[in-house]
Amino acid sequence: MSTTKPDSAMPNRQSVKSRAAARSSSTALVPIFGLFASLSALNRPALAQTATEKALQRAEAALAQEQALAPETKAALQELLGALRSERAKAPAASAAEPKAAPSASPSANRLKLSSDFRLRHESSFKLDDQPSRTRERLRFRVGGTYQVTDQVTFGARLATGSRTDANSPHVTLGDVFHKQEFNLDRAFLAYKPNGVPGLTATGGKFAHPFWTNPVYGDLVWDSDVQPEGAALTYSRKGTGAIEKWDLAIGEYLSLEQAQSDARSFVVQAAVHAKMGNHWKPSLAVGYYHHGNLTPDGAQAIVNENSGNATVGAGPNLAFASRFSIINPIAALRYEGGKHPIVLSAEYIKNLKAGIPQDQGWAIGAAIGAARKKGDWRTYYQWQKVEQDAVLSVLSQDDFLLQTNHRSHLLGANYQVRDNLGFHLWALASQRDRTTPGLTTDSSKLQWRLRFDTNVAF
Repeated sequence: MSTTKPDSAMPNRQSVKSRAAARSSSTALVPIFGLFASLSALNRPALAQTATEKALQRAEAALAQEQALAPETKAALQELLGALRSERAKAPAASAAEPKAAPSASPSANRLKLSSDFRLRHESSFKLDDQPSRTRERLRFRVGGTYQVTDQVTFGARLATGSRTDANSPHVTLGDVFHKQEFNLDRAFLAYKPNGVPGLTATGGKFAHPFWTNPVYGDLVWDSDVQPEGAALTYSRKGTGAIEKWDLAIGEYLSLEQAQSDARSFVVQAAVHAKMGNHWKPSLAVGYYHHGNLTPDGAQAIVNENSGNATVGAGPNLAFASRFSIINPIAALRYEGGKHPIVLSAEYIKNLKAGIPQDQGWAIGAAIGAARKKGDWRTYYQWQKVEQDAVLSVLSQDDFLLQTNHRSHLLGANYQVRDNLGFHLWALASQRDRTTPGLTTDSSKLQWRLRFDTNVAF
Protein backbone atom coordinates (compact mmCIF):
# COMPACT_ATOMS: atom_id res chain seq x y z
CA MET A 1 0.00 0.00 0.00
CA SER A 2 1.50 3.22 -0.98
CA THR A 3 1.44 6.11 1.22
CA THR A 4 1.14 9.61 -0.23
CA LYS A 5 2.69 12.56 1.56
CA PRO A 6 0.60 15.51 2.05
CA ASP A 7 1.09 18.46 -0.36
CA SER A 8 2.81 20.49 2.29
CA ALA A 9 5.59 17.98 2.56
CA MET A 10 6.21 17.86 -1.21
CA PRO A 11 8.69 20.32 -2.65
CA ASN A 12 6.97 22.94 -4.82
CA ARG A 13 8.83 23.36 -8.09
CA GLN A 14 7.82 27.00 -8.40
CA SER A 15 9.00 27.87 -4.91
CA VAL A 16 12.31 26.09 -5.52
CA LYS A 17 12.81 28.17 -8.69
CA SER A 18 11.90 31.37 -6.85
CA ARG A 19 14.38 30.69 -4.06
CA ALA A 20 17.06 29.89 -6.57
CA ALA A 21 16.35 33.09 -8.41
CA ALA A 22 16.42 35.01 -5.15
CA ARG A 23 19.78 33.51 -4.23
CA SER A 24 21.09 34.33 -7.67
CA SER A 25 19.80 37.93 -7.38
CA SER A 26 21.23 38.41 -3.90
CA THR A 27 24.53 37.02 -5.08
CA ALA A 28 24.56 39.54 -7.91
CA LEU A 29 23.60 42.43 -5.65
CA VAL A 30 26.62 41.93 -3.41
CA PRO A 31 29.19 43.01 -6.00
CA ILE A 32 26.87 45.77 -7.22
CA PHE A 33 26.62 47.24 -3.69
CA GLY A 34 30.39 46.90 -3.33
CA LEU A 35 30.86 48.55 -6.68
CA PHE A 36 28.68 51.52 -5.77
CA ALA A 37 30.49 51.80 -2.43
CA SER A 38 33.76 52.04 -4.34
CA LEU A 39 32.27 54.60 -6.75
CA SER A 40 31.03 56.73 -3.88
CA ALA A 41 34.52 56.60 -2.40
CA LEU A 42 35.85 58.07 -5.63
CA ASN A 43 33.72 61.19 -5.07
CA ARG A 44 34.88 61.90 -1.53
CA PRO A 45 37.10 65.01 -1.81
CA ALA A 46 38.91 64.28 1.43
CA LEU A 47 40.44 61.02 0.05
CA ALA A 48 44.02 61.17 -1.14
CA GLN A 49 44.98 60.14 -4.66
CA THR A 50 46.26 56.68 -3.57
CA ALA A 51 42.97 55.82 -1.82
CA THR A 52 40.99 56.83 -4.91
CA GLU A 53 43.13 54.67 -7.16
CA LYS A 54 42.74 51.64 -4.87
CA ALA A 55 38.95 52.05 -4.77
CA LEU A 56 38.85 52.20 -8.57
CA GLN A 57 40.97 49.06 -8.90
CA ARG A 58 38.77 47.13 -6.46
CA ALA A 59 35.65 48.10 -8.41
CA GLU A 60 37.20 46.97 -11.69
CA ALA A 61 38.33 43.64 -10.20
CA ALA A 62 34.94 42.94 -8.64
CA LEU A 63 33.20 43.64 -11.91
CA ALA A 64 35.56 41.39 -13.88
CA GLN A 65 34.95 38.42 -11.57
CA GLU A 66 31.19 38.78 -11.42
CA GLN A 67 29.37 36.24 -13.60
CA ALA A 68 25.78 36.65 -12.36
CA LEU A 69 25.17 40.12 -13.82
CA ALA A 70 23.25 40.55 -17.00
CA PRO A 71 25.55 41.42 -19.90
CA GLU A 72 23.84 44.81 -20.37
CA THR A 73 24.33 45.70 -16.67
CA LYS A 74 27.95 44.62 -16.68
CA ALA A 75 28.66 46.59 -19.85
CA ALA A 76 27.06 49.72 -18.38
CA LEU A 77 29.16 49.48 -15.19
CA GLN A 78 32.34 48.90 -17.19
CA GLU A 79 31.52 52.00 -19.25
CA LEU A 80 31.03 54.01 -16.04
CA LEU A 81 34.40 52.91 -14.68
CA GLY A 82 36.05 53.79 -17.96
CA ALA A 83 34.51 57.27 -17.86
CA LEU A 84 35.82 57.78 -14.33
CA ARG A 85 39.28 56.71 -15.45
CA SER A 86 39.14 59.23 -18.29
CA GLU A 87 37.99 62.06 -16.01
CA ARG A 88 40.79 61.33 -13.53
CA ALA A 89 43.36 61.43 -16.30
CA LYS A 90 42.21 64.92 -17.32
CA ALA A 91 41.97 66.36 -13.80
CA PRO A 92 45.13 67.53 -11.93
CA ALA A 93 46.35 65.09 -9.32
CA ALA A 94 44.91 65.75 -5.92
CA SER A 95 47.25 66.51 -3.07
CA ALA A 96 47.78 63.68 -0.59
CA ALA A 97 47.03 66.08 2.17
CA GLU A 98 45.15 69.16 0.97
CA PRO A 99 45.68 72.22 3.21
CA LYS A 100 42.71 73.34 5.16
CA ALA A 101 41.27 76.73 4.36
CA ALA A 102 42.48 79.40 6.73
CA PRO A 103 39.80 80.40 9.18
CA SER A 104 38.28 83.77 8.33
CA ALA A 105 39.02 86.67 10.61
CA SER A 106 36.53 87.33 13.33
CA PRO A 107 34.12 90.24 12.88
CA SER A 108 35.84 92.06 15.77
CA ALA A 109 39.24 91.78 14.08
CA ASN A 110 37.83 93.17 10.83
CA ARG A 111 36.50 96.22 12.66
CA LEU A 112 39.89 97.11 14.21
CA LYS A 113 42.54 99.12 12.31
CA LEU A 114 45.90 99.85 13.91
CA SER A 115 48.76 102.13 12.87
CA SER A 116 51.97 103.44 14.39
CA ASP A 117 55.04 105.49 13.49
CA PHE A 118 58.48 106.24 14.89
CA ARG A 119 60.82 109.19 14.31
CA LEU A 120 64.46 109.59 15.26
CA ARG A 121 65.63 113.19 14.99
CA HIS A 122 68.97 114.96 15.08
CA GLU A 123 68.51 118.68 15.75
CA SER A 124 70.97 121.56 15.95
CA SER A 125 70.12 125.20 16.81
CA PHE A 126 72.41 128.20 16.36
CA LYS A 127 72.58 131.93 17.34
CA LEU A 128 69.99 131.80 20.11
CA ASP A 129 69.96 135.37 21.46
CA ASP A 130 73.48 135.25 22.92
CA GLN A 131 72.83 131.68 24.13
CA PRO A 132 75.18 128.83 23.22
CA SER A 133 74.27 126.64 20.26
CA ARG A 134 72.56 123.36 21.12
CA THR A 135 72.61 119.94 19.50
CA ARG A 136 70.30 117.17 20.69
CA GLU A 137 68.83 113.82 19.72
CA ARG A 138 65.06 113.41 19.94
CA LEU A 139 62.47 110.77 19.22
CA ARG A 140 58.75 110.40 18.69
CA PHE A 141 56.66 107.25 18.91
CA ARG A 142 52.91 107.08 18.30
CA VAL A 143 50.55 104.14 18.20
CA GLY A 144 46.82 104.27 17.65
CA GLY A 145 43.87 102.92 15.80
CA THR A 146 40.15 102.93 15.21
CA TYR A 147 37.42 100.43 16.03
CA GLN A 148 34.16 100.28 14.07
CA VAL A 149 31.58 100.09 16.87
CA THR A 150 28.65 100.03 14.42
CA ASP A 151 28.28 100.80 10.73
CA GLN A 152 27.86 104.46 11.74
CA VAL A 153 30.00 104.89 14.90
CA THR A 154 33.79 104.69 15.12
CA PHE A 155 35.99 104.89 18.22
CA GLY A 156 39.55 106.16 17.82
CA ALA A 157 42.52 106.59 20.14
CA ARG A 158 46.24 107.29 19.98
CA LEU A 159 49.13 107.22 22.44
CA ALA A 160 52.21 109.37 21.89
CA THR A 161 55.47 110.31 23.52
CA GLY A 162 55.99 113.84 24.79
CA SER A 163 55.36 115.89 27.88
CA ARG A 164 51.76 115.91 29.07
CA THR A 165 51.96 119.69 29.56
CA ASP A 166 53.34 120.44 26.06
CA ALA A 167 50.54 120.25 23.50
CA ASN A 168 52.80 121.42 20.65
CA SER A 169 55.29 118.56 20.59
CA PRO A 170 55.20 114.77 20.89
CA HIS A 171 59.02 114.64 20.79
CA VAL A 172 61.20 113.75 23.77
CA THR A 173 64.88 114.61 24.21
CA LEU A 174 67.40 111.87 24.87
CA GLY A 175 70.02 112.26 27.59
CA ASP A 176 68.09 112.60 30.85
CA VAL A 177 70.14 110.20 33.02
CA PHE A 178 68.43 107.29 31.19
CA HIS A 179 65.06 108.08 32.76
CA LYS A 180 61.97 106.57 31.16
CA GLN A 181 60.17 108.73 28.60
CA GLU A 182 56.61 109.93 28.99
CA PHE A 183 53.82 108.26 27.00
CA ASN A 184 50.42 109.94 27.06
CA LEU A 185 46.91 109.78 25.63
CA ASP A 186 47.09 111.93 22.51
CA ARG A 187 43.63 111.19 21.05
CA ALA A 188 40.39 109.57 22.21
CA PHE A 189 37.16 110.24 20.32
CA LEU A 190 33.92 108.96 18.88
CA ALA A 191 32.96 109.73 15.28
CA TYR A 192 29.40 109.39 13.99
CA LYS A 193 28.69 109.11 10.25
CA PRO A 194 24.92 108.91 9.72
CA ASN A 195 23.86 106.73 6.82
CA GLY A 196 21.15 109.20 5.95
CA VAL A 197 23.60 112.06 5.31
CA PRO A 198 26.60 110.82 3.29
CA GLY A 199 29.72 112.93 3.84
CA LEU A 200 28.72 114.19 7.30
CA THR A 201 30.82 113.30 10.36
CA ALA A 202 30.24 114.40 13.96
CA THR A 203 33.26 113.96 16.24
CA GLY A 204 33.57 114.40 19.99
CA GLY A 205 36.46 113.96 22.41
CA LYS A 206 40.14 114.64 21.70
CA PHE A 207 40.86 114.41 17.98
CA ALA A 208 42.82 115.88 15.07
CA HIS A 209 42.10 119.42 13.96
CA PRO A 210 39.92 118.88 10.85
CA PHE A 211 41.01 121.83 8.68
CA TRP A 212 42.63 121.67 5.25
CA THR A 213 46.10 123.24 5.55
CA ASN A 214 48.79 124.82 3.41
CA PRO A 215 50.27 121.87 1.42
CA VAL A 216 53.85 123.19 1.62
CA TYR A 217 53.90 123.99 5.37
CA GLY A 218 50.65 124.31 7.28
CA ASP A 219 51.37 124.90 10.98
CA LEU A 220 51.59 128.70 11.16
CA VAL A 221 48.15 129.23 12.74
CA TRP A 222 47.46 125.82 14.28
CA ASP A 223 50.25 123.35 15.08
CA SER A 224 49.31 119.92 13.70
CA ASP A 225 50.63 118.34 16.91
CA VAL A 226 47.94 120.14 18.95
CA GLN A 227 44.93 117.82 19.33
CA PRO A 228 41.84 119.90 20.21
CA GLU A 229 39.24 118.81 22.75
CA GLY A 230 35.53 119.35 22.23
CA ALA A 231 33.31 118.64 19.23
CA ALA A 232 33.44 119.13 15.48
CA LEU A 233 31.22 118.66 12.43
CA THR A 234 32.72 118.01 9.00
CA TYR A 235 30.91 117.69 5.71
CA SER A 236 32.38 116.71 2.35
CA ARG A 237 30.45 116.73 -0.88
CA LYS A 238 31.46 115.73 -4.38
CA GLY A 239 31.25 118.64 -6.79
CA THR A 240 30.10 118.92 -10.39
CA GLY A 241 31.86 120.17 -13.48
CA ALA A 242 35.22 121.74 -12.64
CA ILE A 243 34.55 121.45 -8.89
CA GLU A 244 35.85 118.12 -7.54
CA LYS A 245 34.92 118.49 -3.87
CA TRP A 246 33.55 120.85 -1.23
CA ASP A 247 34.59 120.67 2.44
CA LEU A 248 33.11 122.35 5.50
CA ALA A 249 34.41 121.99 9.06
CA ILE A 250 32.98 123.57 12.23
CA GLY A 251 34.29 123.04 15.74
CA GLU A 252 33.89 124.23 19.32
CA TYR A 253 36.97 123.54 21.44
CA LEU A 254 37.31 123.72 25.20
CA SER A 255 40.64 125.40 25.93
CA LEU A 256 40.31 125.76 29.72
CA GLU A 257 37.55 124.39 31.97
CA GLN A 258 37.03 125.67 35.48
CA ALA A 259 34.24 126.14 37.99
CA GLN A 260 32.99 129.62 37.12
CA SER A 261 33.83 130.28 33.48
CA ASP A 262 35.63 128.53 30.65
CA ALA A 263 37.90 129.47 27.78
CA ARG A 264 36.52 128.21 24.47
CA SER A 265 37.42 128.47 20.80
CA PHE A 266 35.07 128.48 17.83
CA VAL A 267 36.55 127.48 14.47
CA VAL A 268 35.10 127.15 10.96
CA GLN A 269 36.56 126.55 7.51
CA ALA A 270 35.12 126.21 4.02
CA ALA A 271 37.27 124.71 1.27
CA VAL A 272 36.81 123.95 -2.43
CA HIS A 273 39.01 121.75 -4.62
CA ALA A 274 38.73 122.06 -8.40
CA LYS A 275 40.28 120.82 -11.63
CA MET A 276 41.22 122.86 -14.68
CA GLY A 277 42.00 120.81 -17.77
CA ASN A 278 43.87 117.55 -17.36
CA HIS A 279 46.72 118.69 -15.13
CA TRP A 280 45.87 121.74 -13.00
CA LYS A 281 44.16 121.44 -9.60
CA PRO A 282 43.49 124.67 -7.68
CA SER A 283 42.29 124.69 -4.07
CA LEU A 284 40.98 127.52 -1.93
CA ALA A 285 40.03 127.57 1.75
CA VAL A 286 38.97 130.28 4.17
CA GLY A 287 39.25 129.57 7.88
CA TYR A 288 38.20 131.52 10.95
CA TYR A 289 39.42 131.06 14.54
CA HIS A 290 37.82 132.84 17.47
CA HIS A 291 39.58 132.29 20.81
CA GLY A 292 37.33 133.77 23.46
CA ASN A 293 38.02 134.68 27.10
CA LEU A 294 41.62 133.44 27.29
CA THR A 295 41.97 134.54 30.92
CA PRO A 296 38.55 133.65 32.41
CA ASP A 297 38.16 135.07 35.91
CA GLY A 298 41.85 135.96 35.90
CA ALA A 299 43.00 132.38 35.27
CA GLN A 300 46.51 132.43 33.80
CA ALA A 301 46.95 128.85 32.61
CA ILE A 302 46.86 129.91 28.96
CA VAL A 303 48.75 133.21 29.14
CA ASN A 304 51.52 131.48 31.12
CA GLU A 305 52.26 129.39 28.01
CA ASN A 306 52.63 132.50 25.85
CA SER A 307 55.54 132.26 23.38
CA GLY A 308 55.78 135.72 21.92
CA ASN A 309 52.41 137.51 21.93
CA ALA A 310 52.21 141.00 23.46
CA THR A 311 51.02 141.11 27.09
CA VAL A 312 49.88 143.69 29.59
CA GLY A 313 50.07 143.70 33.36
CA ALA A 314 52.25 141.50 35.51
CA GLY A 315 51.98 138.81 38.16
CA PRO A 316 48.38 137.78 38.83
CA ASN A 317 47.20 140.56 36.46
CA LEU A 318 49.15 139.30 33.45
CA ALA A 319 46.97 139.13 30.30
CA PHE A 320 47.25 139.15 26.53
CA ALA A 321 47.31 142.60 24.97
CA SER A 322 45.06 141.37 22.15
CA ARG A 323 41.98 139.33 21.62
CA PHE A 324 42.23 136.73 18.88
CA SER A 325 39.73 136.42 16.03
CA ILE A 326 41.81 135.22 13.11
CA ILE A 327 40.83 134.92 9.48
CA ASN A 328 43.07 132.61 7.43
CA PRO A 329 42.64 132.25 3.63
CA ILE A 330 44.82 129.62 1.90
CA ALA A 331 45.27 129.05 -1.84
CA ALA A 332 47.18 126.32 -3.65
CA LEU A 333 47.73 125.28 -7.25
CA ARG A 334 48.88 121.76 -8.09
CA TYR A 335 50.27 120.74 -11.48
CA GLU A 336 50.33 117.03 -12.34
CA GLY A 337 51.34 117.11 -16.01
CA GLY A 338 55.03 116.28 -15.50
CA LYS A 339 56.94 113.39 -14.02
CA HIS A 340 56.81 115.01 -10.59
CA PRO A 341 53.89 117.08 -9.23
CA ILE A 342 54.45 120.76 -8.54
CA VAL A 343 52.60 122.72 -5.84
CA LEU A 344 52.45 126.48 -5.37
CA SER A 345 50.83 127.92 -2.24
CA ALA A 346 49.96 131.23 -0.62
CA GLU A 347 48.52 132.00 2.82
CA TYR A 348 47.29 135.11 4.58
CA ILE A 349 46.67 135.64 8.30
CA LYS A 350 44.79 138.55 9.88
CA ASN A 351 43.82 138.98 13.54
CA LEU A 352 40.64 141.06 13.40
CA LYS A 353 40.72 141.95 17.12
CA ALA A 354 44.39 142.64 17.78
CA GLY A 355 45.22 145.25 20.40
CA ILE A 356 48.45 146.24 18.61
CA PRO A 357 49.19 147.11 14.95
CA GLN A 358 51.25 143.95 14.37
CA ASP A 359 48.31 141.73 13.42
CA GLN A 360 49.05 140.13 10.02
CA GLY A 361 50.99 137.31 8.40
CA TRP A 362 51.87 136.03 4.91
CA ALA A 363 53.40 132.88 3.46
CA ILE A 364 54.44 131.91 -0.08
CA GLY A 365 55.81 128.47 -0.91
CA ALA A 366 56.53 125.88 -3.57
CA ALA A 367 57.19 122.15 -3.62
CA ILE A 368 58.12 119.61 -6.28
CA GLY A 369 57.73 115.86 -6.00
CA ALA A 370 55.84 113.66 -3.56
CA ALA A 371 57.34 111.35 -0.94
CA ARG A 372 54.85 108.49 -0.66
CA LYS A 373 56.42 105.30 -2.06
CA LYS A 374 59.87 103.76 -2.41
CA GLY A 375 62.12 105.96 -4.53
CA ASP A 376 59.91 109.07 -4.25
CA TRP A 377 61.43 112.42 -3.34
CA ARG A 378 60.16 115.89 -2.54
CA THR A 379 61.86 119.25 -2.09
CA TYR A 380 60.21 122.47 -0.92
CA TYR A 381 60.72 126.08 0.13
CA GLN A 382 58.48 128.57 1.95
CA TRP A 383 58.92 132.15 3.09
CA GLN A 384 56.68 133.57 5.80
CA LYS A 385 56.22 136.67 7.88
CA VAL A 386 54.15 136.44 11.06
CA GLU A 387 53.67 139.63 13.07
CA GLN A 388 53.53 139.54 16.85
CA ASP A 389 49.77 139.18 17.41
CA ALA A 390 48.77 137.69 14.07
CA VAL A 391 48.46 134.24 15.66
CA LEU A 392 47.92 132.88 19.15
CA SER A 393 51.41 131.62 19.99
CA VAL A 394 50.12 128.96 22.40
CA LEU A 395 48.64 127.04 19.45
CA SER A 396 50.96 127.96 16.58
CA GLN A 397 53.99 126.02 15.33
CA ASP A 398 57.07 125.37 17.46
CA ASP A 399 59.37 124.28 14.61
CA PHE A 400 61.04 127.67 14.19
CA LEU A 401 63.00 129.16 17.06
CA LEU A 402 60.37 131.92 17.14
CA GLN A 403 56.64 131.14 17.37
CA THR A 404 55.48 134.62 16.37
CA ASN A 405 56.96 138.04 15.51
CA HIS A 406 59.29 136.57 12.87
CA ARG A 407 60.32 136.54 9.21
CA SER A 408 61.44 133.07 8.26
CA HIS A 409 62.73 130.76 5.55
CA LEU A 410 61.95 127.04 5.40
CA LEU A 411 63.85 124.71 3.07
CA GLY A 412 63.70 120.91 3.04
CA ALA A 413 63.88 117.64 1.16
CA ASN A 414 62.29 114.20 1.66
CA TYR A 415 63.37 110.84 0.24
CA GLN A 416 61.56 107.50 0.62
CA VAL A 417 64.02 104.62 0.96
CA ARG A 418 61.11 102.19 1.22
CA ASP A 419 57.34 102.61 1.32
CA ASN A 420 57.49 102.77 5.12
CA LEU A 421 60.97 104.30 5.62
CA GLY A 422 61.93 107.85 4.73
CA PHE A 423 64.46 110.61 5.44
CA HIS A 424 63.69 114.30 5.90
CA LEU A 425 66.36 117.01 5.96
CA TRP A 426 65.14 120.53 6.68
CA ALA A 427 66.50 123.91 7.67
CA LEU A 428 64.56 126.69 9.40
CA ALA A 429 65.94 130.23 9.59
CA SER A 430 64.02 132.93 11.49
CA GLN A 431 64.60 136.57 12.36
CA ARG A 432 62.52 138.83 14.55
CA ASP A 433 60.15 140.98 12.53
CA ARG A 434 60.12 143.71 15.15
CA THR A 435 62.78 144.22 17.78
CA THR A 436 61.49 145.02 21.25
CA PRO A 437 63.59 147.30 23.50
CA GLY A 438 65.42 145.39 26.20
CA LEU A 439 66.13 142.27 24.16
CA THR A 440 69.66 140.92 23.80
CA THR A 441 72.20 142.22 21.30
CA ASP A 442 71.53 139.25 19.00
CA SER A 443 67.78 139.78 18.95
CA SER A 444 67.67 140.94 15.33
CA LYS A 445 70.01 138.27 13.92
CA LEU A 446 69.01 135.25 11.87
CA GLN A 447 68.49 132.19 14.10
CA TRP A 448 68.99 128.75 12.57
CA ARG A 449 67.63 125.30 13.27
CA LEU A 450 68.75 122.23 11.29
CA ARG A 451 66.96 118.87 11.50
CA PHE A 452 67.48 115.40 10.08
CA ASP A 453 64.59 112.97 10.62
CA THR A 454 64.39 109.23 10.04
CA ASN A 455 60.70 108.27 9.82
CA VAL A 456 59.32 104.75 10.02
CA ALA A 457 55.64 103.80 9.62
CA PHE A 458 54.31 100.36 10.54
